[in-house]
Amino acid sequence: FQGIRREVKGSAEFKISLYDLQTACYQSLQRILVLLGRTNDALLIAEKSRNRAFVDLLQERHNKKSKGAVPKIESSPETVEELEKLVNRQKATVLYYSLAAGYLYSWLIMPHRGIVKFHQTCLIEDEEELEKPECERGGYMLENHIQSVRESLGIDNDSAETSNKDEEETNTSGVWSNHLEELGDKLNQDSDRTGFLRMVNRSSRMNASSYSLSSLFSVGSVGGGSTVGGLTPSRAGSTRSRRSGWQGHSSLRNLYQLLIEPMEDDLPEGYPCELLLVLEGDLYLIPFPVLKGTNCTEYLCERFSLLVIPSLTNLKTKPIKSKPTGEAGPPTKLVVGNPKIPSSVTDHWGWTDIPHAEAEANIVAEILQTKPVTGNQATKDNLLAQLAEAESIHLATHVSWKLSAIIVSPGEFMESKSPTGGNPRRYSIHNDTIHEEDDVKSEATTIELPALSEFLLTAADILKLKLSAKLVVLSSCYTRDKHGCATSDGVIGLSRALLAAGAQCVLMSLWPVPDTAVKLIMKAFYSSLLQGSRVSRALAEAMTAVQTTKYFQHPANWAGFVLIGQDVKLTHRVAMMGQALREIISTP
Repeated sequence: FQGIRREVKGSAEFKISLYDLQTACYQSLQRILVLLGRTNDALLIAEKSRNRAFVDLLQERHNKKSKGAVPKIESSPETVEELEKLVNRQKATVLYYSLAAGYLYSWLIMPHRGIVKFHQTCLIEDEEELEKPECERGGYMLENHIQSVRESLGIDNDSAETSNKDEEETNTSGVWSNHLEELGDKLNQDSDRTGFLRMVNRSSRMNASSYSLSSLFSVGSVGGGSTVGGLTPSRAGSTRSRRSGWQGHSSLRNLYQLLIEPMEDDLPEGYPCELLLVLEGDLYLIPFPVLKGTNCTEYLCERFSLLVIPSLTNLKTKPIKSKPTGEAGPPTKLVVGNPKIPSSVTDHWGWTDIPHAEAEANIVAEILQTKPVTGNQATKDNLLAQLAEAESIHLATHVSWKLSAIIVSPGEFMESKSPTGGNPRRYSIHNDTIHEEDDVKSEATTIELPALSEFLLTAADILKLKLSAKLVVLSSCYTRDKHGCATSDGVIGLSRALLAAGAQCVLMSLWPVPDTAVKLIMKAFYSSLLQGSRVSRALAEAMTAVQTTKYFQHPANWAGFVLIGQDVKLTHRVAMMGQALREIISTP
């Protein structure tokens, strides 16, 4: 399939259909190798599977730039020994997870010790359910645990809110959510000619723990339906119907038993140790920092500095150099806060003014000794002009996870107010216009908005950039409406786009956090970075600092931050001085 996909001259849709079939084959092969006892080879196949879209993207870029001979492209390791060498190049212990056809496979890999342990779990609680059609199955263990954790932390109240609404409003919300997903797919499809983001997200959906081998081939057939339409409704319904099984801290213990406990005896001891998590799909939504076992008194973030990567191949990705060495000046920083959004956009999309984000941007800019970009200045064109050269980027803005987009100011716009009325409204989205239909009147009133491309910095837009940033912080702590609950597609889409564009590390918030807690986290995080710490250590120290305060001890205030990428240090002159002092003190 890999050879066919590279040689075929068909449409992008045809290539993506082949990609789906290849995904199904990789999952089948993982299962077969595990059954044969060849678990190390199954790890190699898991790594190859999740790198395909990135390798295709690199191939496409090199083909455009080069004429004649094509430069050598970093590809997936071909042997288990090559995988182990990647781990040996750094000092963190690696927990590698793969979701394949209803199973969770996990490997513990340690530097200079190789693959230490393998474990597998069937995520369909009744294995007989694997043979049933997807719509008739029950007991999706991983989805249930994730949903229960989010509800017990008080960060996902959709079900509670929905139960208090009447049926008509619930249907309206569902239609709006579906429109957002369709629009997000369209935005990525039109702007991402290589198909990278669509492949990444489709692979994530096909790797859902609720998929059996038979259902994988049925949805992934050439010319068949999209995995989006076949998967989302049934999964949503199944999780909502079985949420009452786990409540409070038991859901955290269940996830710990599923993900960490099988490897517990072989994990390194003594803080600070680095733990590298290789994740995919819904695993990105798990708040790993707050997990702890039944007999353990410490959270995982108190035992380890945590870092997430999409694949081990990411460890050997080389950063993009924006300037020749002789021309390099002092590294720049870009800090953005509270882009100005016109009222017409706010009324219909829900992105309100966020003065606390502007206050956060001012605090971060003061620490980094730079000037923040806020309000009307935070336009898409202005940001695109500065993103490529910045060593560190901090974005305190709204984020639409369903659109995989960062919300920025559209620049010049006309303020307008939408018509108001007491009747419920339905929305249909066509290109850059929202049509509002009144239930009573037969004629629809059309409200013109700025073009979507003017106030959305999408994952596809980011993918076209060449970033030199060591660190990108996406502080979406203020989005508390229908866009604000992170989805696996949104997290994966934005993070993979930033990494593929050249960023070395991305910090994201998975749910809204109180304003004061955000400021405490960011102050402690950047202060630790400027003292010479690596990003994983800086985040661990920031979480500990907030956790020990009187008013923000609850994990919902600090456990939702995830680091994705490499464990970098800043080259800010204060940070370099801090690094030097740290080295001198540690080795007199």
